[in-house]
Amino acid sequence: DYHFHDSFELIYVLSGNVNISLHTGTESISDGEFFLISPAVVHSINSSDNSRFFIAIFTQDFASEFSGKSLKNNFGGKKWDFLQV
Repeated sequence: DYHFHDSFELIYVLSGNVNISLHTGTESISDGEFFLISPAVVHSINSSDNSRFFIAIFTQDFASEFSGKSLKNNFGGKKWDFLQV
């Protein structure tokens, strides 16, 4: 299902393949690759049953702490969610 977040979403593939559908088309990533989705970008994520991947969702503020610079959009609150799918 298509959805969006007010935060960044990072997808990292441990094994298998993951397809990320965006308004610009579909991107496929596989073992050892990652894909970063910006806040407010409508997307969907699909994978084969045997794929293993991590998804990390984090705010601009969290990302700015590591980059040392402000990112383009300003989203309030600090939130860090990490889950294995």
